Amino acid sequence: MKQDYKYAIYVLALAATVTLATGLLVVAGDTGTNDSRDEQLDDTNVELVGDLDALTDGEADRLPHLVWEDEAVRSYFDDPDGLEFEVTEPTTYDEDDDEFVPADDTVRVQVSPVDERLPYAFVTVDLDEDTAALEHGFHSVDDVDVEFGEGKHRLTDDERDRVAQILLDDPDIEWEIKTLLEEPETVDAAVVDREGGRVSVALTASDGQSSTVHADVDLASESVENRSVSGALTVNESDSGSVAVDVETDGNGTYVLTGNASETISADATISESVAGTAVEVTTPNETETSVELDDVTVSLVEHRESLSEHDPEEFAELVWASEDVRRYFDDPERIEMTVTQDRELDEETGEFTPADTVIVRVTPTDDRLPNAVAVVDPAAETVTVKRGLPALEPVGLEFTDETGLVTDADRDLIEDIVRADDAASYTIQSQFDDPDELDATVTAATGDGPETVTVELAPPGVETASVSVTVDLENRTVTRSFVVIEGLDSEAIDIEDSDYEVENAE
Repeated sequence: MKQDYKYAIYVLALAATVTLATGLLVVAGDTGTNDSRDEQLDDTNVELVGDLDALTDGEADRLPHLVWEDEAVRSYFDDPDGLEFEVTEPTTYDEDDDEFVPADDTVRVQVSPVDERLPYAFVTVDLDEDTAALEHGFHSVDDVDVEFGEGKHRLTDDERDRVAQILLDDPDIEWEIKTLLEEPETVDAAVVDREGGRVSVALTASDGQSSTVHADVDLASESVENRSVSGALTVNESDSGSVAVDVETDGNGTYVLTGNASETISADATISESVAGTAVEVTTPNETETSVELDDVTVSLVEHRESLSEHDPEEFAELVWASEDVRRYFDDPERIEMTVTQDRELDEETGEFTPADTVIVRVTPTDDRLPNAVAVVDPAAETVTVKRGLPALEPVGLEFTDETGLVTDADRDLIEDIVRADDAASYTIQSQFDDPDELDATVTAATGDGPETVTVELAPPGVETASVSVTVDLENRTVTRSFVVIEGLDSEAIDIEDSDYEVENAE
């Protein structure tokens, strides 16, 4: 089945191959052979790397001059001291031999400063004709303002300035701002987490329509770590609708896109017309769903990778639901879902993980997360062992601390109702604090008239190591975001003399 796909983030797949299998899409470029040699262009040293086997010695001498003589290429660079020319050898399909073979006398060259990613130019060089043609390029990022919003209270003014500068000085972050965020005048920075001198931030364009760049900033070493990207790749499937896909990078230029398990992701193969040379292979995740009618409940049995291939689905559902350890979390539900995955164990002889005799089942209400029970089931031995269970979140009192002065008593009651009713927020709270009776609610942000949106951090009294941050849209009565925040303290030794010392703690 052939279908058309549209890429909302076109830069992810430049000259790359994309494979999506069981819901996972990986985009990776060819790294070449990593050979290198140095050349000299006037006052600029050139490091030639990549597929140098595609060049003769004479061609390797001529190539930098051919590229640099093109004014369109030079326009991206401002008197660089050193440049890296990465050579790749394009291939064409030979119908007679039924294989891809190197293109005659043509190479592609990526030009960038040494150890930097911007500015950047991509050039096609015809060695037979001694010509170079600029395909595309990116200039360096101009002045960009980083404005801190959500979670900015976790940083001092000086720390916010330092974090912004560290981010803008990082070549990879600069590349993401230029390409994925499309170089906005202002980048919005949310402080997601703070642990000592390690700050986790999320960067988005001020229009809110682009991807999000995630990064950990180490204030001590003034470096960026654990960079990733999430955002909007949309796969359009003819007349059958579309599915949104998230993208993350592993830090080595490989993008991993994880989609939902929708059956709309299904195709044998297609070539994207918007990104030349990008191949896409898509397969439906190996998942089956069976409906089982028991005496008092309808069970939707979701089976991953044929976990129950050797067992009767109805007998399995009866076995699990007959367990009092499972049922005690539920109050006479009409419909439940059992998600089954194959348990695996380490084979000490081979050093590999192999399927075990047991399976793992997660029991939840249909289309909800609470209550839930996670159990290990041995169908042959007819045993069900619950490893973890979470009841539904009961009414919980919120003790508010509001330095903004904008949240009224009515707002506070509404926030409690909205948080408890929200599937994701209640699950996050229950998972983190295990059925709390009372929560301290610290208002960290309140925006709009009324206000319209309120962000609170929730934690049981006396708990200072973790909280759950929840952003509530009071106007629409919804939770727009919820996540766990891990708190941390900096400990700085002020004076140490003859075993006497003082320690100053700073948030």
